[in-house]
Amino acid sequence: MTIHQKTIIIFITLFSLTNLFSSSSSLANNGNDINGKNISNRMKYLVQKHASFILNWSFNPIIIKALKNRNMNPQSLKTIKKIDADWIKNDNLKLKKELQTNEVGKFLKDKIINNQLYTEAFLCDKNGAIVGLYPVTTDYWQGDEDKFIKSYNSGQGTIFYGPLLYDKSAKTHSIQVSVPVKDWNETIGVLIFGIKNLRIRIKNNTQDTH
Repeated sequence: MTIHQKTIIIFITLFSLTNLFSSSSSLANNGNDINGKNISNRMKYLVQKHASFILNWSFNPIIIKALKNRNMNPQSLKTIKKIDADWIKNDNLKLKKELQTNEVGKFLKDKIINNQLYTEAFLCDKNGAIVGLYPVTTDYWQGDEDKFIKSYNSGQGTIFYGPLLYDKSAKTHSIQVSVPVKDWNETIGVLIFGIKNLRIRIKNNTQDTH
């Protein structure tokens, strides 16, 4: 790769970062929960700070390669829903282990075990089906949920902060941060992390966060 090519890539990456954070800052006026009254100022700061880390990880070659491979051979919605049904009812489904131990799963596991602030992480393809994760989520298909829909944003891609909810598996309140994964200017998937809340000021909400 020539110096000129490297310069172009760096410029495009910085341009993408700027656009994404500009988009995310406007979400406060579109019902985004990062400014909710139940979230402390310290938590708001941490969530936005870690969103920048997550966005940086979304450019990792492991993430990009996995999504490009999946999107080249996408699963039909019928197949996705069948897997999702099996995923929900079968705790020993082989695919659950496979998605935790593939390259993406290992990459995400490393982030989770090295930072106690994170509760979970999973990567979705452009249809909202999981490509890799750690630990196991409640369901396989995320394509019908705001965490995917609002971040994928019809292919435009934007950072989305979910509501503060009680995470049954982690046994703590958390906020999910969704970051679009870009290949040049194309949104090819969504990377989602759960971040523990540091200050609880609400009664337990047992709604599922996965």
